[in-house]
Amino acid sequence: MTANSEWTTYHLTPAGWVPGDKQRLYAPLLRRPAPEDRVLSIVYKVTVDEECLIRQLFQQIWCSPDETRVEALFDKFGSAPAVL
Repeated sequence: MTANSEWTTYHLTPAGWVPGDKQRLYAPLLRRPAPEDRVLSIVYKVTVDEECLIRQLFQQIWCSPDETRVEALFDKFGSAPAVL
């Protein structure tokens, strides 16, 4: 038996955190294009392993080179949602 995982991509934009692609067990992959005005993209992933241990992971997958803008929006909207 292997671990099961579900995930959602989030993009930080001037309007806040916007959900992107989404994968759920027993469901087709839902694809959403990344917003043109994003400054940061992360994946929030939840994995349940064979021992029923739940692991949560935030992984950065893209970041704008404009560090000042990224920091300003991160300060304004906070961390990405821990929601699938």
